[in-house]
Amino acid sequence: MDKKEIYYKHWVDLEAEILVDLNLPSYVINTGMAISGTLHIGKCRSDLICPAAIATRLKHLGKNVKHYLTLYTQDPLKARPPLVKPEFAKKYSGVRIIDVPCPNGCCDNWIEHFLNPFISTLTHFDVDPILITTTEMYQKSEMKRIIREIMNKREQVRDIVNRYRGEAKKPEDWIPFNPFCNKCHAISSTFTKALTVDLDNWTAEYECSKCGDHGFSNMELGKLDWRLEWTAIWQLLNVTFEPFGKDHAMAGGSRESCSILSTEALGFEPPRGQPYEFVSSLVEGKPVEMTSSGGVSFSFDEWPHVAEPKVLKYWYLFMKPMTHLDFSPSKIPHLVAEYDWAESMYFEIERTEDPEKMLAMKRSYELAHNEHPPKKLPLRVPYDHATLVSQIVPDLSDQEDVLKVLRRTQPIPKKISEEGTQYIMKRIHRAHYWAAKYAPPRYRLKVLSEIPTDIQKKLSKKEIEALHLLADALETREWTPSDFKAEIYRIARETTKIGPKRFFQVVYLAFFGQPSGPRLAPFLLSFDKNFIVKRLRELNKV
Repeated sequence: MDKKEIYYKHWVDLEAEILVDLNLPSYVINTGMAISGTLHIGKCRSDLICPAAIATRLKHLGKNVKHYLTLYTQDPLKARPPLVKPEFAKKYSGVRIIDVPCPNGCCDNWIEHFLNPFISTLTHFDVDPILITTTEMYQKSEMKRIIREIMNKREQVRDIVNRYRGEAKKPEDWIPFNPFCNKCHAISSTFTKALTVDLDNWTAEYECSKCGDHGFSNMELGKLDWRLEWTAIWQLLNVTFEPFGKDHAMAGGSRESCSILSTEALGFEPPRGQPYEFVSSLVEGKPVEMTSSGGVSFSFDEWPHVAEPKVLKYWYLFMKPMTHLDFSPSKIPHLVAEYDWAESMYFEIERTEDPEKMLAMKRSYELAHNEHPPKKLPLRVPYDHATLVSQIVPDLSDQEDVLKVLRRTQPIPKKISEEGTQYIMKRIHRAHYWAAKYAPPRYRLKVLSEIPTDIQKKLSKKEIEALHLLADALETREWTPSDFKAEIYRIARETTKIGPKRFFQVVYLAFFGQPSGPRLAPFLLSFDKNFIVKRLRELNKV
């Protein structure tokens, strides 16, 4: 066996081994998501899918593991257009998000609007973290104990925080707590300031610059300064491991300062961390950071509509954590193809000359299946072709018609199980959804009812002859896509000599009125043969 194969280990396995070496009686993995807007797939790389894989690995190694997903519901609203209208953003800026109404008026509140679709999608991804909100945390007696300790060590805490604040030092009267305004429900340090805290009655005296109120509010309704909140959550949940975005990882950054707060002020060791690169959205070809509050994202609950959830899991697990990823809905066929390729590798249908890459693909495929991959290769259809077929079949609820069209170009057995049929149909429906909502023009089919006169005038005698020869070829035998592709090239190069590029353009013009379209051979073989032949012979030779 190749030495690379002998020594290769997946990054998830390596991280799990490091944690196992800590030799702890139990392990707590924690991640966090602010419910500041759309819970997008970018968040789910470091805060859901990858830590869930590490938790699963630890469980397979016989360890007692809890995987928490902390939901930051006690944060102030920072939403901005295009996520919300300007007037909404202004009115509720800084308001505790659990008190913000639904921006679309379809749910009871902001949290329900953005969190419920996320929660209902977790089962599709086969991940099951323990969900806990910061609102719940601030009601816990242990959290109150930690807050008391922080307040009693205010001078020490302020000194540590000020090490990382450059010229903008916290003043001597700074209280590291953001109180809740009883009148406008603001909780942001931009608007509310704690004047005093009464740890016996658990109240904070505050003044609010948003609405001008001054009063006393229950400290359960407020929150710690964000650095101290992060540190307090580590202690509250007894966190062993927590991934974080690369923006927190820089020297002198928030991860470092929170670690110092935990060791010097609160007297406990911070959890092991793992930095992650961002997942960007490609907007007009340029990467733009996904953001919940700004509305630049691809929603987590949208993914199962366009592709198998394991496709996204595989992508995130195959790519190392500090690899920057760019996403666009137009990349979905490519991502599905990469997953299918890994599946073929796993079942040894295909191989690659790079043994380390092959092992990485196979192991990532296992991890995407929570280490319980299928026992045999599923019956599948390439996503590109599923997109084509989904637009050809008039009624996708007619499974037999779908399978009939598929069998013209794919090796689909005459008798397949109900499970196999459903697997195929799910991909067909997902591809259809993607084609209708996200596909670039070249994927979208709109076959002309007839060849327009202006196109007819542009075609030469040799080009029309090539169309007729293609019709003749279709009638002579049953073709496979690869053989028919070769025949198209033969007609273009040898018989008519118009060249493949021009011949492809001519065929696309005949069917779509434009010089480009889907892969030609599968398209021609998927459609009803009589229709294709009739269209190819529609023009008379001149």
